[in-house]
Amino acid sequence: MMVAFFVLGMLMGGCFQLFSFFTGKQVANISARFQLQMEVRRALVNLYGEAQEGIEVLKPDPGSTLPYLVLRDLVNDLHLIFLRKDDKLTEKNGSDTFRLWSVVYNIEKGTCREPHEILSGIRTMNFTAHGFGSVVVSGTLQEGQARYSFLNMIRLKNVFSEEGK
Repeated sequence: MMVAFFVLGMLMGGCFQLFSFFTGKQVANISARFQLQMEVRRALVNLYGEAQEGIEVLKPDPGSTLPYLVLRDLVNDLHLIFLRKDDKLTEKNGSDTFRLWSVVYNIEKGTCREPHEILSGIRTMNFTAHGFGSVVVSGTLQEGQARYSFLNMIRLKNVFSEEGK
């Protein structure tokens, strides 16, 4: 009888160890994805703030997709949102990894503001124009082995503000 309890105890202990081993890996994977999701949300708020100032999507043309976005705002400045390859993250992740940057060009003065980073760790990102007043942003973030894909539509708030001029 003691031998049976001992064998049963060993079996239950082994099952518990296996369960905790596999559960621990899943929790770490979910945690990494959750962190990427939070990073995307933060970056999309910044991207919304930048893009919603615009009154017109200049590039990509309606119905087409490009890895960059060009907008014109109410004071006729051009906003360029583009990807730049990050060599350090590319080496770390083992695949091409980019950073999303934004720069504003003042046509009247012929000057550019200092570029600023919106998001890092991007594996792919595309902008698809749906007319001149909205754009769909799709992309994939990667950090190590964890990946998070997203799809979002941004409507320009000031798209009809030029009609009254």
